[in-house]
Amino acid sequence: MEEVLEQLIKETSSNKHSHIKQVCQEASDLLESQTGLLRSPPHELREICLKALQLALETRISKLVTLATSGFYKLLRDTQFHSGYEEDDETTWLPSQLLAAVQSLPLHTEDNQVELLKVLLNMSCVPGIILSGQIVTQIVGVCGLAYGRGGAPLRTAAQSAASQAISHLVKQLREESCEQENILQKKLGKDAEEKIGEDENEEEESEYIAPAYDEIVPVINLIAEKLVEANKHDAA
Repeated sequence: MEEVLEQLIKETSSNKHSHIKQVCQEASDLLESQTGLLRSPPHELREICLKALQLALETRISKLVTLATSGFYKLLRDTQFHSGYEEDDETTWLPSQLLAAVQSLPLHTEDNQVELLKVLLNMSCVPGIILSGQIVTQIVGVCGLAYGRGGAPLRTAAQSAASQAISHLVKQLREESCEQENILQKKLGKDAEEKIGEDENEEEESEYIAPAYDEIVPVINLIAEKLVEANKHDAA
C-alpha cells in the first residue's frame, strides 16, 4: 500500500490535485507510524487509505484509476487492514468502506467498471471477511445496475461478483449456525436433552439459530423484487 501511495503522491504533484496529494501523504504517514503497540484500529487505517484511493479513482484519469485499483487489491491482501472482529457499526466494516470508495463505479468506462467489479469479487473471496445481509444487498444492487448497462464482459463481471457475495454470506451463515448449534448442545448436555420437553427444546434452539439466518432475508427480498421487475419488463 505504501508504494501505491508514494506513486499517487508523485502523480498528484500539480496544484489541481493538491487535495489528493495531501490525503495520500496523511495516509502514508499514518501507515509509517504503525510500530509496536502504537497501532491504529484496522478500520481507521482503511478509512484514510481508502479515502486517498477513492479521490484518485474519482478523477477518472487513467493512471490514477489504475493506481487506485491496485491499491484496493493491496488493501485486501494486507493483514494490517483486516480485523479479527468488526465493530457494531457496519459502516466501519471493510466491505462497507470499500463499497463507499468505489461508489463512482457507474461513471467509469466499461473496462474500468469490470476491473472494479473484480475488486468486489475478490473481496468476497478473502478469508475472514465478514458480510451482512445489508452489505450483500448493496453489492447485488451495484452489480445489478452494472449488469443492465454494459456488454457481455461487464455483465459477466457483475454476475460473478454478485454470486460470490451471496455464496460468501451463505457459507458464513452456515458456519455461524453450526457454531450456535454446538453451543446449544454443550449448554443442554446429553442428560439435559432427555429431561427437557421437546417444545421447550425447540424454542431454545431457535433462539440460537434464527438470528444467523435473519441476515439472508433482505438478500432474498431483493432478488425476489428484481425478478418481479424483470418479469414485468418482459411482459411489457
